[in-house]
Amino acid sequence: MYDSLFSYFRHMDEADLDWVQGVEKVSYPFPWSRKGFMQILDYGFSFVLCDQHHQRLGYACFLTVVDEVQLLNLCVSPDSRNQKVAQHALLAFQKYFQTANFRVMQLEVRASNPAKQLYENLGFKKDGLRKGYYPLTDSADREDAVLMSWVLNKS
Repeated sequence: MYDSLFSYFRHMDEADLDWVQGVEKVSYPFPWSRKGFMQILDYGFSFVLCDQHHQRLGYACFLTVVDEVQLLNLCVSPDSRNQKVAQHALLAFQKYFQTANFRVMQLEVRASNPAKQLYENLGFKKDGLRKGYYPLTDSADREDAVLMSWVLNKS
């Protein structure tokens, strides 16, 4: 039995933005703005994660520089979480970016984010910290970002 709702990803377009923005707002204390999503549509790679019935499950946004791809945002809608959508999507993105000859995928994640464990399980390695990178909602304090990378193609 297939253990994830995830079936495929497709390019995000402007018609997806209301849905994406709604998921973003319920998922993060500091959500991306519509302008941020519009910019990634123009200058990056953005995708919608879908099930076999073409229903949207989540989204992912990337920027590329030479042979590196930076995962900027990966979010699964609340009703599709805990069903390995992100795991299967990341494995599909790995193949996609390998085929396009990218060498490494990089990301930064809040130190407290449970997704950090998923990234480690998939093979992302911790590269360092950005001290005080993320704001906290209930305090003037800030949270560290963990920098991680995943080798896609060996040079």
